[in-house]
Amino acid sequence: MFGAVTNCWKHQLDRGAALESLVETALDRGYCTLEFRQGSLGECESLDLIPDADRLSRLSDGRVHSMFNLAINTSFVKRPLDRGSDLVSAAIDAAVALNPRRPHLRLVDLTRAVDPPLERRELALAVAAVADELGRLGGRLSVEHSRETWSDFWRVYEGAKQEVAEPRCLKVCYDPSNLATGEGGWAFPSELSADDISMVHFKQVHRRKLADTVCDGDVDWPACIERLARLSYRGPCLFEVAPGPMVWDNFAISERYLREHGVDRLAAEED
Repeated sequence: MFGAVTNCWKHQLDRGAALESLVETALDRGYCTLEFRQGSLGECESLDLIPDADRLSRLSDGRVHSMFNLAINTSFVKRPLDRGSDLVSAAIDAAVALNPRRPHLRLVDLTRAVDPPLERRELALAVAAVADELGRLGGRLSVEHSRETWSDFWRVYEGAKQEVAEPRCLKVCYDPSNLATGEGGWAFPSELSADDISMVHFKQVHRRKLADTVCDGDVDWPACIERLARLSYRGPCLFEVAPGPMVWDNFAISERYLREHGVDRLAAEED
């Protein structure tokens, strides 16, 4: 049930470790769901952070029991998602390369706010178009809330959901720590259902600073796990802890903490 986001390995990547070697270590340790995050792809992205589909495809060769997805930073809440950009085009190709049968692309919008704000339907249609494209390939698009307000994010997601041909092709990557760093603090969004969630990012913050492990802090993880369990969420749980030299030990510490608080209730049947 556990997996990881590759930005956890930025310490190792910055010191010359090969992404393929880190992937092998993760799989050997049972972390079979991996999110390949732009900016932490090592030899598999260009200097301007464009993912390299050919190199990423080599990581997925023969790994039919693993679930790989690609994640990029691009505007979709504050400005319309630009399907024609080099980044988005390359990201779709890379998502297919990583998981040819079920390509999965995640977006997070770290861009600055636009004044005046754009019409929601313009934003929603752009998201829906990419979700439909991935859906035709057997995959999906996930979107993650970040610096924008939850209400602004949800309006775009909900609007796009109404436009997509197949609702299964558009989901939310739920990261409660992103809510905890906002002005309102962490609270489980009342609108969110298990059907909306493709995966959950597990990390902790203390006064907006990312912690080395998942532990007690600004996010009430026991309460969050309880809510996810009551919603019948059964799916990937991805570590996104602070990078550092002891990251594998920190994964293990995080795993023990989460198991103590009942995270095994979130395991999918195949786990």
